[in-house]
Amino acid sequence: MNDDSRPASPLPTGLSIESCSARVTFCRNMSVVEVSMEASSGAGDLCDGGGFLAALNRQLNLKRFDLSHRKCWALVIDQWGYPTAYLFWRVFWAKYHLGWSVYDWIDNTLNNERPATWLIYLTNWTYFLLLLDTIGQAFLVSFIMYRKPEMEVHVTPLYLKMAWLVYETVSTASIMVTLLYFIFLYDGSMTLLSMAKHVFNSVYVLLDLGVTATPVRLMHFIYPAGYAVVYLCFTSFYWGVGGVNMDGEPYIYKVLDWSDPAQASLLGLSCVFGGVPAVHFLLWCLYMLRKTVYGQCVQTGPPPPLNVEQNRVQRTLSAPLSTVTVIE
Repeated sequence: MNDDSRPASPLPTGLSIESCSARVTFCRNMSVVEVSMEASSGAGDLCDGGGFLAALNRQLNLKRFDLSHRKCWALVIDQWGYPTAYLFWRVFWAKYHLGWSVYDWIDNTLNNERPATWLIYLTNWTYFLLLLDTIGQAFLVSFIMYRKPEMEVHVTPLYLKMAWLVYETVSTASIMVTLLYFIFLYDGSMTLLSMAKHVFNSVYVLLDLGVTATPVRLMHFIYPAGYAVVYLCFTSFYWGVGGVNMDGEPYIYKVLDWSDPAQASLLGLSCVFGGVPAVHFLLWCLYMLRKTVYGQCVQTGPPPPLNVEQNRVQRTLSAPLSTVTVIE
């Protein structure tokens, strides 16, 4: 069973499937009805195929580095089947992060003697990326809901690949920022702005992970790891050209002072090859937990409500469809 399963809809009248393992997916104007003839009821990877270790083994595949997804609409819907509420969720968080970002930029301009140094900090890089992610997600969900573009269900558009890449990168990076801040920089006090960028950022990531249907692939740790490598290279270059931090000191972070290359390299390598994979693994485990809980709810309780558009498409399935994809 694929690692990103969704519940099945009843088989429409007049449709035949030769193999009971086949999956037929209909997509018209991004209103999706999926028909599954698999024996499993779709509880998720932890409920079939040998449990957690089997699911983990399926993730350890070079193909999992890819950003293609056979159910690409999962990248722009919620897990629980409430599209209107999900749109509100996306717009709310986009406005929330935009508000804090504007406040941060104003505060930096007014109170920082070296306002350009705002650009050198990992916290600010990551929070800005989080802002771009939430705005992009809000736009995509709105676009899909109201414009309903036609698309081939077995082909992931480039814009969805980029959205997935940013999502997985910033989710892991946000948790890493929180951990690094409290391990190396926390001095016992925090401003509300600092809490927004070092605490609430990770709270949002964890909450969103429980709401969205966007999958987490274990092998996608390479993207946040690449992000970490880019930042480390930047800090080394910035130190090499004589750059200073907001206090005029010849480094960005004291624990990442390249005048002591052994210490800086040790910290950097530990983050890239230890911290980032560990955090991404944690997020993947939480994603698997979400799928398992959802699968159990589908098995033991009533199915989630279909929205009006999905019902309309179900009623018109007997008409010829422009896009019918059979995925073995």
